[in-house]
Amino acid sequence: MAGHVIVKKREKPATPKSLLEGVTLFKWDDSDNNPKKYTFKVDKEGFFLFARGEDSSQSALVWDLVLLSDVRSYKLAKDSKVADTLTSFVEGELNESQCMTLVYRQDGITKLTLTHLMALTPQAAADFKTSINQLAHHQSDFNISVAVGLKKHYVRILLEANGNGQLLIKNIQKLMMVTKGSNVIDNYLETAKTAVKDSKDGTYVEISEFTEDIYCNLVDTLLQNRGPDLDVLKQAANIKARKQYVNGKEFMAFLNTHQRDPRLNTILYPLVTSEQAKGLMTKYGKDSDRLTMKDLLIYLMNEENMVLDPGVFDQYQDMGRPLNHYFINSSHNTYLNGHQLRSESLAEMYIQILLTGCRCVELDCWPRSDFEDIVITHGNTWCTKITFKEVVEAINEYAFVASDYPVILSIENHCNKYPKLIARMASIFVEVFGDKLLSEPFEDFPLDSGVALPSPERLKGKILIKDKIRNAKGGQDNTATLQRGTTLQGVQENEELEIESTDGVQDKKENVEKPVITEETAKENSLQPKKIPPPLLTRPSLMKGMTILEEPLSLEDKQKPPPRKSSIPLTPEKRNSVTSTTSSGSKIQKNASVDSTGSGDEKPKYESGEASVSGPLNELLNYTTALSFESFEACEKLNCCYIMSSFHEEKGLNFIKTKPKDFVRYNIRQNSRVYPAGTRIASSNYMPQIYWNVGCQMVALNFQTSDMPMQVNYAKFEINGGTGYLLKPSVLRLERGFNPFIQKKLEDIVPARLSVKIISGMFITKKRTNLAVELEMYGLPADLVRKQFTKKRAPAPHPFWNEDYFVFKRVLLPELALLRLAVFDDDHIMVGQRIFPMELLRAGFRHISLRDKHNNPLGMANLFVHIKIEDYVPDEYEEFVAALENPMMFASRALEQMTMGTKENEEDEFPDSGDPVTNKPPDPPRVSSVPVMVVTDDSKSNPSVKQRKDSAPPELIVQDTSAISKAPRLSTDLGLGVKTFPRSPSFGGDSSLPSLLEAKSRPKFPAAQHTDTTIIEHPDYLKLLKRYSKGRADMVKKHEKALNSLKLKQEKESKKSSNKSKEMEEAHKEALSKLEGFE
Repeated sequence: MAGHVIVKKREKPATPKSLLEGVTLFKWDDSDNNPKKYTFKVDKEGFFLFARGEDSSQSALVWDLVLLSDVRSYKLAKDSKVADTLTSFVEGELNESQCMTLVYRQDGITKLTLTHLMALTPQAAADFKTSINQLAHHQSDFNISVAVGLKKHYVRILLEANGNGQLLIKNIQKLMMVTKGSNVIDNYLETAKTAVKDSKDGTYVEISEFTEDIYCNLVDTLLQNRGPDLDVLKQAANIKARKQYVNGKEFMAFLNTHQRDPRLNTILYPLVTSEQAKGLMTKYGKDSDRLTMKDLLIYLMNEENMVLDPGVFDQYQDMGRPLNHYFINSSHNTYLNGHQLRSESLAEMYIQILLTGCRCVELDCWPRSDFEDIVITHGNTWCTKITFKEVVEAINEYAFVASDYPVILSIENHCNKYPKLIARMASIFVEVFGDKLLSEPFEDFPLDSGVALPSPERLKGKILIKDKIRNAKGGQDNTATLQRGTTLQGVQENEELEIESTDGVQDKKENVEKPVITEETAKENSLQPKKIPPPLLTRPSLMKGMTILEEPLSLEDKQKPPPRKSSIPLTPEKRNSVTSTTSSGSKIQKNASVDSTGSGDEKPKYESGEASVSGPLNELLNYTTALSFESFEACEKLNCCYIMSSFHEEKGLNFIKTKPKDFVRYNIRQNSRVYPAGTRIASSNYMPQIYWNVGCQMVALNFQTSDMPMQVNYAKFEINGGTGYLLKPSVLRLERGFNPFIQKKLEDIVPARLSVKIISGMFITKKRTNLAVELEMYGLPADLVRKQFTKKRAPAPHPFWNEDYFVFKRVLLPELALLRLAVFDDDHIMVGQRIFPMELLRAGFRHISLRDKHNNPLGMANLFVHIKIEDYVPDEYEEFVAALENPMMFASRALEQMTMGTKENEEDEFPDSGDPVTNKPPDPPRVSSVPVMVVTDDSKSNPSVKQRKDSAPPELIVQDTSAISKAPRLSTDLGLGVKTFPRSPSFGGDSSLPSLLEAKSRPKFPAAQHTDTTIIEHPDYLKLLKRYSKGRADMVKKHEKALNSLKLKQEKESKKSSNKSKEMEEAHKEALSKLEGFE
């Protein structure tokens, strides 16, 4: 049900007791045919799988569970040498179910390490495989806080110890990114009174002595106790520099001021109370009434302060809306592991890409060289081939491991000329997928015009086939459509199926697969001639000039020139109305749409990259039925949500440039798929944000290339539990006339202003280099700032920048924008990156854990930043918004200006003494306008009140300044009338003296007269009057002091000018004398 959101937390299961105690397995790999006995364990925190052999002098073999793909069954050749060795370890005959393969991502999804294992019993193998697959590659391990990352790093160091519990110092140095030859760790261990011993392999410490406290203090030593970071914190929080702790009041103010989004409503999201602050201080500190600065940093590194709320990594979005209301994680040429022309085609790529959460994969189907089977490959290239069935079986096994939501198979079908292969393709789908395959539409979501698509929640656990239903342009369909209810099993090689075309000419006979009729449908699908109901006429044709035939063609019609075929969408009823001639001679109505403008002599033509489908495969198409795109107008007239089209990136980009609104409307109504252009032979990717801006659902990328666009895609679909489906913003789901090139704010959407300050980094890289940070915003084209770098570079591995804020002044649609941070070395090689959805960022001081180019965590590497998020306010409304946010401050400023008679950033409005050069008399005095705190109730009765039209806040303008001292008390009907003084003079030029004299002669500021005793007696009002009455006297003193300094300055300048003129005169005389002597 739309609007009903069920949050599903993806909690990591507890580590089984058997893995904590250890499981005995025999290990070997492809390069080593000598299996050895190991004990496999998982640490109690569930971070690593490790194995120790019988040699106690060796350290453990370690696999990070984040990078461990899966454990799967392994088919061992019985006649191999390994099989003979393994048989000697078990009692009786070796069972294949005892063998497994551990798949580890050494460098992304294209470079895998395979480790083969054998358990002592089939049950032990099954338990091990199930337990590891539940723990491996879990979403919660990808998004851990910095504090948990430090703990994980400590566990990793302990696993470097050998079987005797000896931890080499050089291994600690390596993992702590300490330069070789440095004595930092040795000196620290000596200070910590930790015994360091010698061995033949080097110095070491006992693992029992290297405690977690020793490790944490070592980290602080390497980071110099993060002194510079603490200085930044103290300065921002107004804490004294020498102070080493914060009390409860200061900590509460810090949380409510710096660690809170200022846009939040205080009623819906209350401020932190003193009790809550004390609770946090007790949790992270030793006392409930104070928190040391070190404890404050520990608090900032924990889960409560992650840059994204951990809840966004659970499934939190509404999954009950139509399918086309979601962005769908999609892949292009899924089978390739590299180059588009010469790489390998692997079924393993489907497994790895599905495990990343991808929900739309592509299958390029080509006939095998003998035309007896189907292969998956990139046609007409040097890429290798894999069988179609192998790919389908891999998809079936891994389709719903990472996500339960529907998987879409995008078919690029080049077997349309071969009915036997089409029938085999459909048969494999039905046989392998079984109930997972959505072979027909739901009854409450028929394939009719105007009917919305079912939701991902409704399609959960289903596999959808996407393929084209059109025929070849100008060609004839040569494959019959199967009736609903038939099963696609055996192939009758000797049976011949005669197809009759619309022109009455009998086509050549070809061997095709004959459907096998089940007992349940034998009566319904009898091959005896029966009357076919006329096709539905409710759906308009996509192409002009098409006609729908309600009766079979007569002999007269058959003798007419054959028309050229065109494409129309077919309902199940229309699909079943295709005419064919069966073995018993019965005729069934055939594709009844014709185009009277075509010619039957035209040869078949196929669009590059995609081909059509017909026959039994038609029966498996429903909510992702593809059709060649004609125009946005035709699609809108058709109004079929289940019809979708594919666009290569250049065609899609052209539509975005020329018809952005039409493209948005198209994607609101139905699905679209975008794929890379054929010129990207190196498997590079385009920027997906361009197509997300217009609502394209399936933006397919080359997953084998971990470039920047792929990193953006990873980050985009990482949230919402990694389901592969993300709800689009409302402007891309509702008919609101959205234009992605808009320059002004959207209705009902407040643009955001983002400021990011890069303070420092920790454990970024082992390289001895200097580092810089790049920030970039991806969103609508109108976003003002795109890319910025830190001005200076800081040395690795613990750089400190503390530069000014990077300001992204206006982000029009925060729900669609993404922020990218990347760290580069001196050679401009990226050493770490992270990308976030703009709307999910949390304001305040945050630690950002970095990722590598494959989006895998980089251990302890992180950035310490300060983030400010505000509503965007145009420059002309900043003062008005500030007054709304803090009325008391605005009132104080207004009274101060009235008391002093000044307004900031305005020109001098007092008359000066005239121009001493031209003797021009001074201009008449002008009247200033000062914004007031209260507007009178009846402005018509007071002619001195005017409202400025060029400014948002209302203002009062006083025409006669003398009215202040002479004004009588106002009646209660008029309310509070506030008058203003002229502005005080500015000190510039020769106009200072008369201005000062006029300021001295100004009448003393009287208290405002009121008849409302509530206002007069209000304590805040009285404080303001007392405070700013005194301010006038102080201002006069400042004027006198400034005048004196000005006089001294003028005297000095006068002396300098007179001296300079004398020098110039003497120099001139000397030059003249020289000139006369020369003559």
